[in-house]
Formats: sequence, C-alpha cells, structure tokens
Amino acid sequence: GYTLPFSDPLASNRTYDRAWTVLPSKVANIECGRMKPVTLLSWMNRLFDTHFNLAPGLKACLADFIDDGCDLGQVYGYLRPWWPGIRRVKEFDTLPAAMRKRKQEDYDLRSAAVTGNRIIDSHIPPRRVWDLYANRVLPFHALTPGTTLQGEPCLPLNLLAVSHSWLAASDRQSVLTTINGKAWHVPISRETTLSDIRNELLILGAEYVFLDVLCLRQRDELRPEAEGIRKREWRLDIPTFGYVYNESVGSVFKPIIVYFNGLGIPFRDGPVDPNDRFHWFNRVWTLQETPQMNIIVGG
Repeated sequence: GYTLPFSDPLASNRTYDRAWTVLPSKVANIECGRMKPVTLLSWMNRLFDTHFNLAPGLKACLADFIDDGCDLGQVYGYLRPWWPGIRRVKEFDTLPAAMRKRKQEDYDLRSAAVTGNRIIDSHIPPRRVWDLYANRVLPFHALTPGTTLQGEPCLPLNLLAVSHSWLAASDRQSVLTTINGKAWHVPISRETTLSDIRNELLILGAEYVFLDVLCLRQRDELRPEAEGIRKREWRLDIPTFGYVYNESVGSVFKPIIVYFNGLGIPFRDGPVDPNDRFHWFNRVWTLQETPQMNIIVGG
C-alpha cells in the first residue's frame, strides 16, 4: 500500500491503501506494438487484479496504446490512475475521451501561462513526472487531477519532488534509458544507477516524483537536433518548475526528498566542507527548493 509521508488534511475523504504492482524493468520494457488487445488485456487484468472481458470499448482503448507503439510500462502508467475506479467494463467506452480531455486541459493551461515574453501564471505543474511503479516518465496529464483546498487547486498528494546538487562533469555519466523513452541522455553519478535511485525512492514512500534529470528535458550533446524542442519547453518550464517544490496541502508543506551529497550518493554525516562547491548546502539553487525545510533525507 501507499503511505503519505505527511499529514493529509483530506484523510477522511481519501483512501491510500492501494496494493499497486511495482513493475520490474524487464516487464515494463515489454513492447506492445505487436500484441493483440486480448494479450494486453490479460496483462492489465493480472497487474490490476481484475477480470474484465474484452468488450468493444475496452478493446478500442487498448488498441490505441498498441497503435501508438507503447511498452507495458507506459500502458500501465497511463491506466493506473483510472483502472481501479472502473467497476463495469462499459465504463471503458468513455475512458479514451476522458484521457484526451485531460491532455487538452493540460495543453490549454500551459498555453495560457505565457503571453508574449511574459509568464502570467507561475502555478504550473511540471510537464513530466516519474511514475515509480510503472518506471516510466509520463506527461503530467496522465496523473489523477489534484484536489481543491479552499478554492485553490493543488498538485496530486502522491507527487513529491526531489532536490539534489549536481556533481562535477567528470563524476557524471550520460545514460540513455527507456524510463524517459530515450528522449534525451540522463546525467547521473557514475557511482549509482537509475534503478538504485528508484528503489530508494520507493522505500522512502514515493509514488510519483519530479526529478529534474528525468522529467525536465536536458541539453543533450549527443542529440543536437533536439535543441529546438528543449528551448521551446524551457521557455515555460524553467521559470515555473519551482511550483512543485513549494506546494502545500492546506497549511502543511509537502516534504522534499533531498540528496545532500549528490543524486543517489550515500549521505555523509558530519560538518559540511565549505570548499565543496557541489554539496547541497553550498548551492543557492537547491536552498530555494526547500523554503520550509520539510525534508526527507535521501542517500
């Protein structure tokens, strides 16, 4: 089940004891492009512990993922917020339209946030998040919408942010991974792997996380043709991604998972070396990410 690592003011109205399946990477990587809908359905029934039959609406829904060339991790990630709430197979008839509506709403929100060269709304959720259970980076619109507190929308309660200081270039490697669809090379420490980082984040109680190296398009020297896409995204993403670090639930600020010695690097107890320019406490940028200092220590 999932346990929130902070007090939830809506606890009386929400249930979190969901026994989600955490996909092993080899399962998440299974390609669905050549599957038949009945085969994909058998996987979903197994993962969600359901017994739906292949009714026309469900068949059409699954066929869309197959036609898009998704892998099993992506399908599981996209369907996870919706599938457990479906009680009758007939409800799948309207699911594709509901998902398209969420996608359009997300597009409209981002489009309306920029006028000319000016950001007019800084309360913009991250463009992508890492679904730790599906082990896939998904667009934000794939998540369950956030709740509303005192008339103000908030981010989903099960979305946490990760703060870390970057290491020296000589201590980093660039990794091409299916987690983000191989959209760009991910810079991480040579001392760790994305699998190790995922495992620890799961142990810390996270379900969805915003991790910049995976969710914010990076400069990719090995793919210069993608620079145009990065610049277009960064026009909005860089000025607004701080919102995910400063989100509160009522009067309680959600905690930030902090790696003080570098992403995935073991925590080193003891005084901070003022000459270590890569330590979290010596970086002004990272200090801005945790104004309330409500921290879960990583590493």
